[in-house]
Amino acid sequence: MAAPRVPQIIRRMSLKLASVGRERVLGNVATTFQKLHPRCLRNYTTPQGQSSTLHSTESTSPKWQLVSAVCLERYPVVSQDRVGIEQEYGNLLETVELENSLLSEHELQVAQHKERMLKKQSGVLEDDDDERELVTALDLEDQYTEEFNKFTPASRTSDTEDMQSVQRKLMDKLVLLVKCRVGDRSLWMMPQDTRQDGETMRQAAERVLLSQCGMQEMWRSRLFGNAPSACFKYVYPPDVQEDRKHKGAKIFFYKARLMSGDIKINANISEDYAWVAPGEMDKYLIPSYLDTVRKFIVPIKSLEQV
Repeated sequence: MAAPRVPQIIRRMSLKLASVGRERVLGNVATTFQKLHPRCLRNYTTPQGQSSTLHSTESTSPKWQLVSAVCLERYPVVSQDRVGIEQEYGNLLETVELENSLLSEHELQVAQHKERMLKKQSGVLEDDDDERELVTALDLEDQYTEEFNKFTPASRTSDTEDMQSVQRKLMDKLVLLVKCRVGDRSLWMMPQDTRQDGETMRQAAERVLLSQCGMQEMWRSRLFGNAPSACFKYVYPPDVQEDRKHKGAKIFFYKARLMSGDIKINANISEDYAWVAPGEMDKYLIPSYLDTVRKFIVPIKSLEQV
């Protein structure tokens, strides 16, 4: 009897897929193909360019160490200074608003009292009991003017050059960087820690805020989202791989905002810390780390910088 055709075998095996397990059917197909076409067996069972022992090599290869990092930002405290067309447009809006605005109750009373005063001086209006009210309204006007002249607005710029002060560069965004020991080197990075068993990556980021930044009250900072903003990975040196049993580290960045107060850095983990503007990061971070960070940190730019 002639051997059955290959398409007929495939059609029969596809019908068996609906009733039996996939592994059993594939085994039957491989056995049948081996009888008909022995040389095609390896091409059928193994994808092109891959070894048949791929699964065993993956199980023995070193794994990546998962790390959660927190990008803690202090948002601008004051708005940017107006420049060029911004100042001109602002002056135009103030002029239009003043022309279209209505007088307040106090301004109406002052105008009425001034008119009554003129009538009184011209003899049209005799003295009455409203004189005390007239004097009080005018005195209030003088008092408001005097208080306004004594008022001095707070400075919109900060004179401090302390990199650890959260009050520097009030018009710009600041990001917290810490200096930690990595092997035999001290590198600047964002606060981070390895994920522990049983916790999610976000829970690890919350633990970093608590243990390394001193955020004992979580309302003082806000962590955004359950998904990280970016990922950065690096391979450990061979001796470190052998010691840690990991190929390298994958760092997942979570964005957070400082809502109030200041931080209290953990000196047992970090050697130093600094509040750095996006334009100053190239002085602290290594190039590969900086390229990843710039993907999710939006700098504050004025019209002059655009």
